[in-house]
Amino acid sequence: MNLLEQIGCPWIDLTPFLDDSDRLTALYLEHRAKGKKLGYTPVFMDRSMEEKQWFWDYFQIDESFREYAALPRAILKKAGSKSWPEWFHEIHQQYVMWDDDLDEDDPLYEYGMQLASNTLPFPPDAEYEAMVHPLKPEALRIEKWHGLWSDQKDEIFYVDQDDVLALIPVSYPWQVMALLPIGGFNWCPTPEHQTAFAKHMYEDYGAEIMSVNSVAINYYLETPLTQKEYVYAAVRDLAVMDADWYQDIEPHYVYGKQRLYLWWD
Repeated sequence: MNLLEQIGCPWIDLTPFLDDSDRLTALYLEHRAKGKKLGYTPVFMDRSMEEKQWFWDYFQIDESFREYAALPRAILKKAGSKSWPEWFHEIHQQYVMWDDDLDEDDPLYEYGMQLASNTLPFPPDAEYEAMVHPLKPEALRIEKWHGLWSDQKDEIFYVDQDDVLALIPVSYPWQVMALLPIGGFNWCPTPEHQTAFAKHMYEDYGAEIMSVNSVAINYYLETPLTQKEYVYAAVRDLAVMDADWYQDIEPHYVYGKQRLYLWWD
């Protein structure tokens, strides 16, 4: 069954907007504002995705296999069972320090241990200002996908004719991840990890789920992060959730951005 049918939420066909980037961007921001008043979160997703494609036929939750109808409640319950520092430690152990053969002299081992203990050396304020001074704030921009990976621009979020803007009925934006459960494959953290992370991102940084597909998640930040302590804290969190994409701790991943991107192979 189509996942949109499972959720039972309305959605907006993007076809009339695809050739106008300004209208596409305004559409999302308009429904983000409306959703806060009416109790929904707008999320870009693929209308054709079948239920089984999202969780690769099944997810294992609490040592049992569940149908989709039982998943959201189970995921929300488990995601709320621990604090973010506890989840951070668990995700770190499973997805960063997973290689038992890593030697203690290996730079990856040292990096992983520093990441876990939050002892990575951050620059003093003056050096930080020099690092971020050349970085330009990136306002949200949504465009039609042109089909050429070589021409892709990191600062632009792309959609195509298969995508819709789903108006998902949740009390808080982070709860979207319980209804669109991805994870548990390769190095992609499980649905409960994703939901706990989304809750943390929303409560600590104001980041909201903007798009979800079977391998990627985008977060929207109305107020971009610029203060050093928040920038580095956010990058540290991203590095644990997506160790392949964020392989070091650099402010340019986060500073001044309205969109944060995670992707798993």
